[in-house]
Amino acid sequence: MFLAAPFFALPQLKTDSLFKVWNDQSRPDTIRLQAMQRICAKGYLYSKPDTAFILANELYEFAIKKKLYSYAAFALQVMGSSCSIRADHARSIEYFTRSLKMAEEHNDFKNVSSALNNIGVIYYEQGQNGKAIEYYSRSLALSEKLNKKSGIALALGNLGSVYQSLGQNKKAIEMQTRCLKIAEEIKNKETYANAIHALGVNYSDIGELEKTIEYESKAIELYNEMNDFNSMAGAMAIMGSAYVKSNQSEKGVAILKNALDISKKGGLAITAREASQYLYLVYKKQGKTADALAMHEYYISMRDSIQNEKNQGRLLEQEMQYNYEKQKALDQKEQEKLLAVAEEQEQKQKVVTYSVFAGLMLVLLFALFVFNRLRITRKQKEVIETQKELVEQKQKEVIDSIKYAKRIQQSLLPSEKYIARNLQHLNKKP
Repeated sequence: MFLAAPFFALPQLKTDSLFKVWNDQSRPDTIRLQAMQRICAKGYLYSKPDTAFILANELYEFAIKKKLYSYAAFALQVMGSSCSIRADHARSIEYFTRSLKMAEEHNDFKNVSSALNNIGVIYYEQGQNGKAIEYYSRSLALSEKLNKKSGIALALGNLGSVYQSLGQNKKAIEMQTRCLKIAEEIKNKETYANAIHALGVNYSDIGELEKTIEYESKAIELYNEMNDFNSMAGAMAIMGSAYVKSNQSEKGVAILKNALDISKKGGLAITAREASQYLYLVYKKQGKTADALAMHEYYISMRDSIQNEKNQGRLLEQEMQYNYEKQKALDQKEQEKLLAVAEEQEQKQKVVTYSVFAGLMLVLLFALFVFNRLRITRKQKEVIETQKELVEQKQKEVIDSIKYAKRIQQSLLPSEKYIARNLQHLNKKP
């Protein structure tokens, strides 16, 4: 099964240095968030999904606080994947849907593509192949539009898995072959191994056993290099059954027994069911009654276990629909709330606009008043200056008249020396 990027089952990651980065508040927010992304997705998701969920929630709250919504959408997908791993599909699809909505709102196409794939995985696991194809196809169209090759390969691989389960092997092989070529081009070992394994399954379905053995042998080698023993067990079960069908029972039984042991340790019911069924048929054909009975009983127990999971899946499907409708109602209420807030903000904006307009009118009126007063003052000043000039002119004319009169007076009156001389002359007469 193809998981949506970046949630491949990877080996345990050493997280000590990453936790130091996350807890170092002097670091840029994006660096800290990237460290926590790796801790969640590659450190704990597949080994301790409960822990991954708690850390992803911490990542989500910090990203929302910093308004870094791409990281928040990623965190929601980690939480959804954690729920899916623990078979809590109702909550899983809830988180994936929230991530999809957030990514779409912020044009975060990478997380949109990833969320679409993850939702498709949940529907595929629930046997709703039509819904799975719908979501995988949407993811493929988006990835092709963005020319995002890793997303294209992922969606093609997922679509191939659905078509294989529907018995449309020709179409499935076409999808997986395209996926394989892209994975080889971008050097993505996980996607490449998954595509080879899927091709082996398809060739097994149509009876091309040599190709089945060839492809599954390559897949087992790659899974072993990546320490992905769960996927390796699935490939071994297909290859072992191909050897049995090719009348190479001894080789096939050895591989099937190995696959069964790995499946038991990993709790892989489907792989254990397939391996035990083929071993039962081989032992029965060989006349090994006790071994055949043991494998048949184990096969029945695994089949019943899977059937119970399917029944639980139907209940979860109903719960999932309920949660979807519940979330839709909450979203509608939230939308109404946002509209009310927007309307209130609009009213406040109107008040502010009117207040500003009134203020501007008052300023304009005051400016007109001041301008008018300045104009009157200027006219009054001109009148005063004109009157001052007239006064000064009259004053000058008066002063000039006085001076002129004085000169005439002085010209008519005898001088003091003349009077004094005449008085002396009169005094000398007897």
